[in-house]
Amino acid sequence: MPARALILADANLASLLACASAAEELSALDDAAAAAARPIVMPFRLAEPLTQTHIDAVAIQTRHYALTECPTDKRPASATASSATDGERESVAMLSACHLAASLGCTRVVWPVSAAASDSLDIDRLAAIADRALVVSRLASLDTPAPGVTIEAPYAELTDRQIADLALDIGAALETCWWWNASTARSANKFGATERTRWTNALAAAGWTAARA
Repeated sequence: MPARALILADANLASLLACASAAEELSALDDAAAAAARPIVMPFRLAEPLTQTHIDAVAIQTRHYALTECPTDKRPASATASSATDGERESVAMLSACHLAASLGCTRVVWPVSAAASDSLDIDRLAAIADRALVVSRLASLDTPAPGVTIEAPYAELTDRQIADLALDIGAALETCWWWNASTARSANKFGATERTRWTNALAAAGWTAARA
């Protein structure tokens, strides 16, 4: 039986893939085992602040795959100063996620992050993801009961095209992504239209032929 996980989700394609993959794992279990292993999904975004559009889409993805929503009052607030670097913010956020996971009875944190730079990989970013996952997991173990919490980044080494390939292979519910509707994507934040173009192009390159929203 898989250990229960806390999935960090921003309703983008990689976090959708994490939710869909978790649901597929649960489908192979009996009802009792599935109930014990059902992941908890928490809205989480580092590059830009979470908008209500992202939060609503995360809730839709969570319900679509019959996973568990993280209670609002359990979600950690940012503890980093406004002058903090992106790396500092990421470390603090991941440590908070580990502590939250432990408090919710999870022993895994699934971090659906990628080091993709379109069709290639940012090697420095890939190394930073791997190092941060390992070091923060170990740091969190000082404050959490055995066996502790481990951070997994299953899509870190995948390009946009490879993430899109997997999403299509697993039949992920693309329409639940936050950028699916063009007008919603444009209004979400200043990067909304760009993000939508990025992922619809990756899906098209992977063979997606469905009519676009």
